[in-house]
Amino acid sequence: PKLVRRHYHVIEAPVSPHSPFALSLLLCLGCSLLAAQIGMAGIVGAFLAGTVLAEIGEQYGLEKQLRPILMFLAPYFFVVTGMKVDLSLLGDPDMISSVVVVTVLAILGKVIGCGFGAWRLGRREALTIGIGMTPRGEVGIIIAALGLSQGILNGHMYAIIIAMSLLTSIFAPPFLAALLRRTPTSEKLA
Repeated sequence: PKLVRRHYHVIEAPVSPHSPFALSLLLCLGCSLLAAQIGMAGIVGAFLAGTVLAEIGEQYGLEKQLRPILMFLAPYFFVVTGMKVDLSLLGDPDMISSVVVVTVLAILGKVIGCGFGAWRLGRREALTIGIGMTPRGEVGIIIAALGLSQGILNGHMYAIIIAMSLLTSIFAPPFLAALLRRTPTSEKLA
C-alpha cells in the first residue's frame, strides 16, 4: 500500500479514462497467476492485489467499473460451483447431521474467536463482530471448489462445505439485525 500511494501516478500514465481499471485488473490477474505459480491459491494473489488497490480504488471509481464484470461472472461461478454438489447426498441423515455439526462449529468458531478478539469493546459489540464474521460465503465456496478440483476433497466433504457456507451466510443477517436494532444509544433513549 505504501508503494502504491507513493507511485499511484503510474496508473494515470496512459491516456484512456479506463486505464486505471485496466491496470488494476491486470495487477489482480497477475498476482493471482503469480500466487498459483508458487503453489498458493489464486485467490491469495487476488486478495493481495485488492489490498494494495484499496488505497486508490475510491479515487478512480474502480469498484463501480468492476460491477459489470462482477454481475456477469459471479452468477456463473455460483451456478458452476453449485452444479458440482451431488444433491442426493444431502438427503442422507448422516450427511445432514455432519452439515449441522460443521455449521454449528463454524458459527461457534467465529463467534468465540472473533468475539474474544473484540471483547475489550464490550460484550454486545464482541457478539456483533463475532456474528458478523460468521458467513463463509464466497471464500469458503472458492476454497471448497479448489479442494475438489485438486482432489483434496471428495463429493461428501465438498457438499458439507458448500452447505455450511450457505447456512452460515443465511444465519448471520437476522441475528445481526436484532443486535443492531437494540444499540446502546437507542436503549438510553427508550
